[in-house]
Amino acid sequence: MKKKTLFFKIALICVACFVVIYIISLQIQLRSLQKERDSLKEIVDDYQMSIAEMEHELLLPKEEYIAKYAREVLGYHKHSDIIFKEKTN
Repeated sequence: MKKKTLFFKIALICVACFVVIYIISLQIQLRSLQKERDSLKEIVDDYQMSIAEMEHELLLPKEEYIAKYAREVLGYHKHSDIIFKEKTN
């Protein structure tokens, strides 16, 4: 009779240890997935901002879009623009 209760207690302790280890493993996986989700959310936010900027550019009149493109991409400027130059050493 004592052998059965001792065996039962040992089995119960083993099961409890297994459950604790499994829960800790799940918590680690959960933290890892949360970090990955946050990283992906930042990427999605960046893309959404980029899409919003592109949609705004599409709504600009043609002349304003051409002027914006010439300034930002091609580096052109109007004669009335103030240009700041950095000193290079």
